[in-house]
Amino acid sequence: MEFSIASLLDAFLFLSIFLLVGYIIREAVKILGKIYLPASVVGGLIALILGPQVLGLIEVPTALGALIDPLTCIVFTCLSWGFTITLGKLRAYADFLCVNLTLMVAQIGIGCGVGVLLWKIWPMLPKGWSYIMPVAFMGGHSTVPIYGNILAGYGSEGITDFGLVFATIGLVSGIVFGTVMCNIGIRKGWAAYMRNASTDAVKSARFALPEKLRQPIGMTRVNNVAVNNLVFQFAIVCTVYLIGRGILRLFNPWFSSFLGFTISESLGGIFGAFIVWPIVCKLKLDKYVDKPTDSSIAGALVDLIVLAACATINLTLVATFWLPIVIVSVVGVAVTAMVAYGLSYRICKVDWFEKASYLFGLATGVAATGMALLREVDPENESCVYEVRGIGSAIIAPINSILLPTFAIMAVQAPGREAVVGTILAVIIIAVSVIIFRNVVKQRGS
Repeated sequence: MEFSIASLLDAFLFLSIFLLVGYIIREAVKILGKIYLPASVVGGLIALILGPQVLGLIEVPTALGALIDPLTCIVFTCLSWGFTITLGKLRAYADFLCVNLTLMVAQIGIGCGVGVLLWKIWPMLPKGWSYIMPVAFMGGHSTVPIYGNILAGYGSEGITDFGLVFATIGLVSGIVFGTVMCNIGIRKGWAAYMRNASTDAVKSARFALPEKLRQPIGMTRVNNVAVNNLVFQFAIVCTVYLIGRGILRLFNPWFSSFLGFTISESLGGIFGAFIVWPIVCKLKLDKYVDKPTDSSIAGALVDLIVLAACATINLTLVATFWLPIVIVSVVGVAVTAMVAYGLSYRICKVDWFEKASYLFGLATGVAATGMALLREVDPENESCVYEVRGIGSAIIAPINSILLPTFAIMAVQAPGREAVVGTILAVIIIAVSVIIFRNVVKQRGS
């Protein structure tokens, strides 16, 4: 679907207005601030209620949903760009990868198992419908059409619509439940980097911040007379994504012909970042890159993505199949929470709660959701997660590109097989993790 410049401008104006509305309401209603509910979620839900699906008082721009995928591509790039891998942190990477892989296969195993049972009760549901839940939870809106098309190719229509609903539910539940868990962790002392946070500062962080709490969102790297620094960093990020996307377009036909799968272009920024960054460092050009600014760009785009997702929930689809959707979503969130927080606590010796917070957000929405939750428990970027999640994404991406299409074919050709295989893989990974990190497991208690 093509859109004019005017329609895209209308979409951004819409997002801007409701972001401000959401912020005002969030700050005015104290309970929303206490549970760290973002203004983007508040504004998006208000737009949904006022829109044509509920009250019909406003029109929602048609280009709104189309913005999610391209903005997500830039967010992935921002979050992957500018990290150097060190051998001294391989152990931190290993436990992180174990939890990450377990999350994926556990969601498929248990979530799809419940979905198959519900398919027997609601035969009007398309075959393999629940498989899109873990895809939507782990990959967000950008991956749903890819796997929806795979399932549609096997005669299972309408999966993409379910996936978009699951992705939106995942984003919202990830942020809401994740912020609640962050709140609990901060109060219980699990968040190691929040122990010195001032209670008075937290309480006063409503509406305009006091001058002593204000911080810069980035550092200038070049002369603003030559080019605005924010635009300069954004241009670098977009160039890195363009390089990564070009590499994928070059190799995807080969992947398709010889390996039977392709890698989504939305992951182009991750590949571009890990290819270009070592070269940039070798040429001593890393002095031009400002990670705080990149993080600010990612955070801004995440707010727009979340608001757009909340404002465009398909309520007709939800109304028709609300019960099976709710059941599978609750199971998915519960499994994700148990694995992310439970397994991280058992096997992660360093920064377990910070890793769990990020992975829970990642496995219920997108990487940016995980980063948002991570910032709540590590506001000064002191934990190892910021580096760990970069290499983790690079390793997990090709694994997902192989496993997820394979599970998709199982889901439509032999419903239930994907659940069995997923559950078996989850058990194996957990068992191997317990053996590898047995000293941490003993320390934390069996």
